[in-house]
Amino acid sequence: MKIDETLVQRNTEHLRAVYEAKIKEFRKKIEVLHDKFNKRAQDRIFKTRYETTFGLFLSEYIFKLPVCTLESSIDKVLLNARRLCEAFITVKYFNQQNDFEKMVAYCDRDRMEYLEGCLARTEADEKLFFELKNMPDMNQPNRDELAKLKQKYEEKPAKMPNMNTMAQSVGLKEEYDYFYKLSSKLLHFCPFSLNGDSPFEAPVHKIIFLMRIERYLEKIKEELDIVYQKTKLTN
Repeated sequence: MKIDETLVQRNTEHLRAVYEAKIKEFRKKIEVLHDKFNKRAQDRIFKTRYETTFGLFLSEYIFKLPVCTLESSIDKVLLNARRLCEAFITVKYFNQQNDFEKMVAYCDRDRMEYLEGCLARTEADEKLFFELKNMPDMNQPNRDELAKLKQKYEEKPAKMPNMNTMAQSVGLKEEYDYFYKLSSKLLHFCPFSLNGDSPFEAPVHKIIFLMRIERYLEKIKEELDIVYQKTKLTN
């Protein structure tokens, strides 16, 4: 059957108008939620500090992600969608487990690994670029911060459950497996990269990933609403 290119283009433009507008709408709603979490934080509500902090930082992460449109590269669209997929799984998981206080240790663990990476960077750079061997040591602030974090814990704090485990727990394993595998083939180097294919650059394909971005934003907003409800004290 011959494809009607004009019809495809017309439908794509219609979906573009609808979903780019919806993406902006949900990003704005999440930004408004961030302001509400921020106000809640200023109220110094001690009992719900973990829920408030979680909602504050996750909402900020979401609305600060780059805005994607039909003109964005497929790499940018897929990376944005993948981050949103993982953020959706994470917020849904924490709502299900209701253990927001654990995020403090998870953040500290990742911060430790980041600082360790910063310290290792100097040695790695000097091995690769001999010109850097006599550069001043700029790592003292990182050493000091890492030392303080290590003093906080007897052992290295636990790592957040991996995305696969959380997706399984919240009933999104199939969604995550599909999107992770597909996006990995396009975002990371692998034998597929040598094919030279870029099958999803065409607007008719890219618009569907924008639709996915919109859906993830919608679901994240729903989960953040639940988190916000948990920040309200009840008698």
